[in-house]
Amino acid sequence: MLMVGVVIVLGIVGYFTIIQRSASPLIPTPTPTPPASSSSTPPVKNPSPVPNEPTTQNPSLRNNCSNLISYSAEAYLSGWKKTFQAENKLSDSQFNLYITISSLSLEPVGNTCELSVKYIIKKDWLSVQRIDAVTLGVPPTISPNNIPLENSLETIGRMGISTINLHDSFSFKSEKDALNFFIDEYNLNGTKAAVTSKDFFYFWDGKYTKTPDGSLRSAESGDGGKAYIVVSGEINSAQNKCYNGSLFLVSKKTTYSATPCFIN
Repeated sequence: MLMVGVVIVLGIVGYFTIIQRSASPLIPTPTPTPPASSSSTPPVKNPSPVPNEPTTQNPSLRNNCSNLISYSAEAYLSGWKKTFQAENKLSDSQFNLYITISSLSLEPVGNTCELSVKYIIKKDWLSVQRIDAVTLGVPPTISPNNIPLENSLETIGRMGISTINLHDSFSFKSEKDALNFFIDEYNLNGTKAAVTSKDFFYFWDGKYTKTPDGSLRSAESGDGGKAYIVVSGEINSAQNKCYNGSLFLVSKKTTYSATPCFIN
């Protein structure tokens, strides 16, 4: 069967396999391995855009864990938003400019409870659906006031609140502009190049190293929060030659790898 783009970036699947049961089908799943730079162009940094006036969001809320936890869905949503804004340095008006919360749910998973916040990030021309998930009901106790970050050591095995870079300006005026840059970078004209996914890179990808004190640390620490697209295409279908790669939208860093178009 055709598998164009299936090998998009192999190291990225670990994250979403844990939260897939609660994610929307529209939520992109891949997270690429941090690429080696093919361009020394530094990130373009501009001040944050002039924010719109704050608006009131009314996401759907669901709590089916009332017998497992002592806090309401509303309390966890308030705690998530407060921590998300602090971590990503967003004012109320900036939050409403970039983020639309779709839903919050508390669902039993065995003897624990899974907190899931689904939301849409809209940054310039890039719009992605995303989910932050945390397992509640296991030590240490997680209240609305201490929801862990996705990039912290506490999140091993249970995710957390995302770190997102929403302040740096994109180096591309549109998705087409970004795709054309990738095509020109690797001379891929006539290869049916297409953007197959887009998101903000997760810190957590299931890879860890031991620190001198014996604790675990994410091997990708420091590489999260960056907007990217994934590109796939066909070099020669008769010879089963295809490719995929990624492009970070601020730094212009890229990855590229040849892949089979299909696997028997």
